[in-house]
Amino acid sequence: MKPPIMIMGIMASGKSRIAEHVAKSRDGRFIECDDWHPKENVEKMAAGIPLTDEDRAPWLDRLAEEVGAAAKTGPQTVFSCSALKQSYRERLRARLPGLTTICLTLDAATASQRAMGREDHFMPSALVESQLATLELPEHEPRTVMVDARQAFERVLEDVEVALNGLEQNERA
Repeated sequence: MKPPIMIMGIMASGKSRIAEHVAKSRDGRFIECDDWHPKENVEKMAAGIPLTDEDRAPWLDRLAEEVGAAAKTGPQTVFSCSALKQSYRERLRARLPGLTTICLTLDAATASQRAMGREDHFMPSALVESQLATLELPEHEPRTVMVDARQAFERVLEDVEVALNGLEQNERA
């Protein structure tokens, strides 16, 4: 069993698209974090109301359960998750041993611009500032690399693959 890979970051950082491509390149399974939010969370975010720690706890547990089950029974599992706070990431790591994390970093202006251009997502661009205010960068966390997501998609994807390959090589050494 290969440990799961989490692609994290604020809204509009490209985490779902990157995670989907990473899963495909590794013949793995992609899990979209937003699919595991309860209806109340989605409605709250759609209304421009940031989630609280209490809102996120059951969602993180459901997501960890799904990712853990997939990782045990199938190919490499890659999932997207905002995982904005260190406590959220620790909650996931406690349930997902060996979790690899790629954090896509993005500034407010770029995130807002991208969010305004999305037509098929429930989160309004008004939530960018609250996401950045909540974000605790995963500096010095195990098996974690940060990648600049302001670049073109192809470059971000390339940098993510290089980071993942580097982490895997370090594990083998």
